[in-house]
Amino acid sequence: TLGYADTEFTDFETNGQNFTGNEFGGAADWSYALGGAYFFANGVEAHLDGSFTNNYFMDADNDPVTKADSRFLLNGRLLYATDVWSLGVFGRNLLDEVYVNQRSLNAAEGVDVIRPGEPRVVGVQGNVKF
Repeated sequence: TLGYADTEFTDFETNGQNFTGNEFGGAADWSYALGGAYFFANGVEAHLDGSFTNNYFMDADNDPVTKADSRFLLNGRLLYATDVWSLGVFGRNLLDEVYVNQRSLNAAEGVDVIRPGEPRVVGVQGNVKF
C-alpha cells in the first residue's frame, strides 16, 4: 500500500491559538507498507513485512520539537504448521529502529512526555486447533 496525505487546517482557532495553515498532527505526508508470505510444501511458512512512515508533526501547533522522525519497521515470522497445530518464531522491529510514537510538550508547566516506539521484540508462538 502507498499513502499520501496533504493536510492543512483552513480555519482552526481554539483557546486563543490560531492553527490555520498548520498541518494536522499525526498525519505523515507519505507512508507505505509491503509484505509477503511464502508457504513451502512441507508446512513451513515464511512471512516478512515492512512499513515506512515519513516524518510528521505530533500536534496541531506544528512545534518542530515534537516532530516525529521518519521510520522504517521490518517484521517477520517463520513457522511450521500442520492442520492441528503450529509453532514458530517471530520478530517485530527487527532493525531495532528507535522512534517516538507520541510526544507532548507543555513548556509552561515544564512537562515533556515521550512515549517511545516498541523496540526489537522476538518470541516464540504456538497455536493449537481443537
